[in-house]
Amino acid sequence: TDDDGNVASTEKGTTYEVGAKWQVVPAVSATLALYRIDEKDMSVFINGVTRNIPKARSTGAEVEINGEVAKDWNLTATYSYDKTEIVEDNLNPDNVGNRLVNAPTNMGSLYLSHTLRFSWLPGELRIGGGGRYVGSRAGDPENSFTMPDYTVADAFATYDTKIDGQKVKFQLNVKNMFDRVYYTSAASRLFVSMGDARQVSVSSTLTF
Repeated sequence: TDDDGNVASTEKGTTYEVGAKWQVVPAVSATLALYRIDEKDMSVFINGVTRNIPKARSTGAEVEINGEVAKDWNLTATYSYDKTEIVEDNLNPDNVGNRLVNAPTNMGSLYLSHTLRFSWLPGELRIGGGGRYVGSRAGDPENSFTMPDYTVADAFATYDTKIDGQKVKFQLNVKNMFDRVYYTSAASRLFVSMGDARQVSVSSTLTF
């Protein structure tokens, strides 16, 4: 709802997608998806005002590789390419062909984990880490400025064991391990959202 009390139209979209899966080896698989998304009546928040983008389109591809690449070593790698464009803009027709707001063209991630087993330690210890990359994004429909790309590193450790016959998991997560300053989205040059600072969390799970 805008400042005048007008309610925006419901956002609608049609998605076309085709994909394939390849079992590289029994323990490693790869997937590929190609897609196109036609969207109508998108609402975007710019300079404190919610405005409408009548028609927009996203065309792209996603690739993922997942599995045990060596004994006790697991890999997850992803990459996506997303070409976005404004197809119709009643407020500013010159925006037709521009990139959508806050939509990165390139994104990717790479995570590796290793399982450790010790005769003196009951249960299973797993450590891992990696990074996620988000490419540059347009900051407004006019594409007058660009949000910079960023890479954030994460790490984790899990310990699976049994206590009184019950399965217990302890987990340590560190997000944005190097406490990097980065920006996730923008609604104007002066209204920019920052990413989360370093976060450390410890959790446990009891299965019964």
